[in-house]
Amino acid sequence: MQPEKIALSLLATSLLFGGGGIGGAAYQIPQPPPLQRGRHGEDWGGMEDTLSSRRRVLLSLACGFVATGGTPAALADVTNKLASSTALRSLDRVQEQLPIKLKPVAQANNYMGIKQALRLPPFDQVRKDLLTVVRGGEDGPKAGELQLAYKSLIRSLEDIDATASIGMGRSGKPKPDQFQLAIDYDEIEKALEVFLRIGTEAADIPVQYDSRQTQIGSIDVRSGKVEPRVI
Repeated sequence: MQPEKIALSLLATSLLFGGGGIGGAAYQIPQPPPLQRGRHGEDWGGMEDTLSSRRRVLLSLACGFVATGGTPAALADVTNKLASSTALRSLDRVQEQLPIKLKPVAQANNYMGIKQALRLPPFDQVRKDLLTVVRGGEDGPKAGELQLAYKSLIRSLEDIDATASIGMGRSGKPKPDQFQLAIDYDEIEKALEVFLRIGTEAADIPVQYDSRQTQIGSIDVRSGKVEPRVI
């Protein structure tokens, strides 16, 4: 049995019979008031005690477990995919702003201007957006290409920042060639274009779920035994 299903079974038993919670503390759930009598006068209070809020909590957990394909990781994959699409749109804006905000500064050999531009929107969120896209495709067939494209783009950004630092005399090294900033800028443009292409391809690939059928279970109220059922 998979660890997730074992955990679900243990949680189900605990909820049904009031076993100790995490760290040994009992998990107490308030009991709802009894239902009113039925139209024929029968008393449903005893049944309400059995079908308590514990079972309703258990039902919601089971539904969530099945909805995610039987694995909690499935929901995380979908969330990463959605975040990846948002990050790609942000990186598209970065690509649009590069020739407007960074290229003129690089061509003017303005070292201070480069340092400042990289720390202002939209460039100040580039690393975060890149990581988001990489996480969105880490379980897909483009994972390796994404990692390489990410490293290449980060290296190009660090290179132009380092060139600016040297040009400002912060490292004690001789000043770089007057065309070095422009060369570094061209590398950023190329690396970003490659990353966006691979990232977009990765985002278009559907989330890869386990092809095996999902198992759910019905739980006997008295014994706590879980009877598996394949859907």
